[in-house]
Amino acid sequence: MRLFLALTVLLAFACDEAQAQDGPSVFLLTDCNGYVHDVVKPTDGDSLVKRTINKVVKGLGGTVAHSDDATDLTAEVLDPAKTQVLVMYTTGDLPLDLDLLHTYIENGGTLLGIHCATDTLMSDERFFKLIGGSFDGHPWNAGTDVVLKAAEPSHPVVAPIGQERALKEEIYLHKNFDPAAVRVLMYLDMHKTQLKQPRAVPVVWVRQVGKGRVLYTSLGHNAHVWESDWFQAHLANGFKWLTGDLEGPAEPNPQLTHREQHLAEQAAGAESAREPQQLQFFAAMQEEAATQPATRPHDPWVFRCVLDGRPRVVVAALSDDLWVAYDASTCGLYKAWSGGMDFTGSVYDDKHGPQPQTRGISLSQITGDVYWQVLKGEAPVEVAPIYGGYRLDGMQSVQLSYRFKLPDAEVTVTERPEAVEGGLRRVFKVTGLPEGYALQFPLDAGSELTPATHASPDARMVVESRGEGDVTWLRLDKNGPAHLLTRWTRPQSAEQQEPQPIHEF
Repeated sequence: MRLFLALTVLLAFACDEAQAQDGPSVFLLTDCNGYVHDVVKPTDGDSLVKRTINKVVKGLGGTVAHSDDATDLTAEVLDPAKTQVLVMYTTGDLPLDLDLLHTYIENGGTLLGIHCATDTLMSDERFFKLIGGSFDGHPWNAGTDVVLKAAEPSHPVVAPIGQERALKEEIYLHKNFDPAAVRVLMYLDMHKTQLKQPRAVPVVWVRQVGKGRVLYTSLGHNAHVWESDWFQAHLANGFKWLTGDLEGPAEPNPQLTHREQHLAEQAAGAESAREPQQLQFFAAMQEEAATQPATRPHDPWVFRCVLDGRPRVVVAALSDDLWVAYDASTCGLYKAWSGGMDFTGSVYDDKHGPQPQTRGISLSQITGDVYWQVLKGEAPVEVAPIYGGYRLDGMQSVQLSYRFKLPDAEVTVTERPEAVEGGLRRVFKVTGLPEGYALQFPLDAGSELTPATHASPDARMVVESRGEGDVTWLRLDKNGPAHLLTRWTRPQSAEQQEPQPIHEF
């Protein structure tokens, strides 16, 4: 009778607590079938991970259930009406019912993956596509000084971390990561981090899956991180965002990862002379590139030469149908053409006098000497561009760099030319441009074919009327990426319908 009364009291208390609950119902899974982190090992009864999750969730008025056995994730547990948030601090191949997990999230459940959650079921595409990636090493170990930077400081998930935070923490690299599938909220700042890698390293990201949400944070290896107020606030806001109590966008932002990739390459290149790890990395990258089959119409496919009697020209053979040449003295596209080159002259055929010439169809050509202009407001500023060289990504792409020294700032522009079907895409990235300034360069009409040019929303095409005719400029008036796409078609007769413009960036 006494036992029955005790059970009745406990049941009544549990019902009262459930009715009073105004925070999230959380299930914490800490099944580790691989490396077991110290923070998840029990000390004084519970692990630091469990104690912290309990503290954060109870501070929100919620409840926490816990298991270190993945088989406990049954259909009853993975019911959005019962469990609002599933938290995973796990490793290895676990007996997870992934069909059930997907159904749970698509129907409104949510997933919070912390640190080693991406070191779970790494060979199972259903899981790494759901969480966003799979573990691919951690060059930044527990004692490494790293600097985080927020891609979206106002997003509630990362607002407690701050726009920038320096700390010692183990940060993961990820494979099977698709920037077009997630919204990245925080990256490793490669310029300020001790050990540099020429790749973008997302640290926190979110995504929408059906009616549910997914949040992953790479943080959470070191004990001092778990014990910090800012990380606990990061988790608390994460719970609120997952359950919809705080709103923040989840639409993918792949352009930011492309931007961070360029910045990381610049940072790693600048430091490679004094970082032994970088020397090893670039040596391995060059060795890998050397083993790749040549897929360009010329080997080498990027080179400096005199072209059409013009010195200091950088040529890139982008495809069989598209070659481009940049003038290193003016930092602009001199010519785009189809047909290749006549390799003549002493360095090619031992004949003195003749120089390499373009052959085939001229697609685009600048005949004047004005390539780049710097504007303050609408007034031109006398600033000459400085060529900063080019970088190769194996046989994949080339990136050119230009600098503009302003009185109180230095602006950097990178450009990556890419061959697309029937045309040329030029991908720009501007950094360091002060407010009120703009950069622009002319778009020519010197083509044997009919060009159709489109700019992305990050740039503007400005038409200037002159005595000798109109001049169209591409104007870049903000920091960040911009794209210019030109396709060429043969002139059509009046009877033929004009082609529809193709916007592809």
